[in-house]
Amino acid sequence: WAMTKQTLSGKTDDELLGTPRIHDQNKIVLIKILDLLCRQAYFMNSSDLFVVLSLRTVRVSMKYGFDPEVIPFVITVYGIVQHFMGFTKDMIRFHKLSLRMLDYYGSRNSRCRTMVSAYCFGLHFRQSIEPIAVKMMEAYKSGLANGDRGFSFLALNGGCYFKFMAGDKLSSVEELLSRSIPLMRTYDRNIVADLTSGLHQKVLNLIGRSETPSVLNGTALQQDVTFDKMETAGNIIGLVNLKLEVFQLQCWLGEWKAANSVYKEVMRYKDAIQALGQCPPAAYFQFFACLHFFSLYRQLHKRRYRRKAMRWYRRMERIATAGCPNYSSMLPVLRAEVVASTGSWERTRKAFLEALDATEHLHFKAVAYERAWLASRGEVDAVEFAEGAKRMYQNWGAVQLVSLMDVRLADQRVKHPNTVSGAATVPIRHLSGATTVPMRHLSGVATNS
Repeated sequence: WAMTKQTLSGKTDDELLGTPRIHDQNKIVLIKILDLLCRQAYFMNSSDLFVVLSLRTVRVSMKYGFDPEVIPFVITVYGIVQHFMGFTKDMIRFHKLSLRMLDYYGSRNSRCRTMVSAYCFGLHFRQSIEPIAVKMMEAYKSGLANGDRGFSFLALNGGCYFKFMAGDKLSSVEELLSRSIPLMRTYDRNIVADLTSGLHQKVLNLIGRSETPSVLNGTALQQDVTFDKMETAGNIIGLVNLKLEVFQLQCWLGEWKAANSVYKEVMRYKDAIQALGQCPPAAYFQFFACLHFFSLYRQLHKRRYRRKAMRWYRRMERIATAGCPNYSSMLPVLRAEVVASTGSWERTRKAFLEALDATEHLHFKAVAYERAWLASRGEVDAVEFAEGAKRMYQNWGAVQLVSLMDVRLADQRVKHPNTVSGAATVPIRHLSGATTVPMRHLSGVATNS
């Protein structure tokens, strides 16, 4: 890394773009072999070898000239390494440069893998996931057209995940997944297919198509079988990725103690967590890690859980302050959780109303409603939030979560029968007319709609 950094030191983007192309046939063969070995190392999960070969290719290219089908990708890898070494601004710079190189050189064969690496391992720190999802589908088509099926299906995996993260209707995400995974297996990309199947089964569980809601068992995946398969193959990153799917599913279902057990398992794999921490789904993990510690603090009243929650919260705030837009719907909910962990119900209620105003995505609005209701601890004017959560989950298509809210609301009706029956409904301002909730007991902030 230090040698590569020295080689590129002082070079502007325009100077790098102006580097002569390689013409020596022997050196062209050398660079093509290095490029092939890089890709093989990537799919063999030999991350150290992958990085060493990629950086070596950058240095050879700087000495003998650029190959238009090689240099964009290895420049992206150099950007990724810069991030791990603490130079985030350099990462952003080189990832943007790699995309410029694709257009400047008219690169075709390396377009897919360069786009996947640049957007999934760097540019999401500065760009929203919605347009990145579109770019992933573009990369997928480019990879298929140019024979880069390995990275093509990684792009497809990313596109599916980004659509889930953006709060797209679960039915549309499931439809895309159900078409994509058989195609991956047809082309013998089983590792990517297994990873994507974890997301698929999570979606199936959320829409109520699994007999074991909190376990990834069903038509898309058998949880324990896949764990064993990943562990036997030495695919630790894949194993951790699937465990994170389980962790998130249990958080969605409010099974916080079970989620905490999975969290402890996952955190033993420090290197894998660091590697996955550069990908957009890391934001999801951070959000639920924070949320689950706040939940444990609420249940068990042990201050160490609040301290752990605050560490995750501050970490997310730092990333957002540095320019990442993909925490915009998460942080408002967590800010309200901070208030709920110390403040009165009136302050908590106000904080969650503000979170609902600030939260953009449908599924995070549902979480904000649900968390406000849980934070109320039985306050009679909190049923509005439970009803709001149920309606948001219905709109998202999360049948399992709607059923869970029905059970909780039934318990609430038993405890507070006067909070629901006969209550008038009026639109609440943060839903822009999308739904109505009981308002009989509202006062103060919420009534000024």
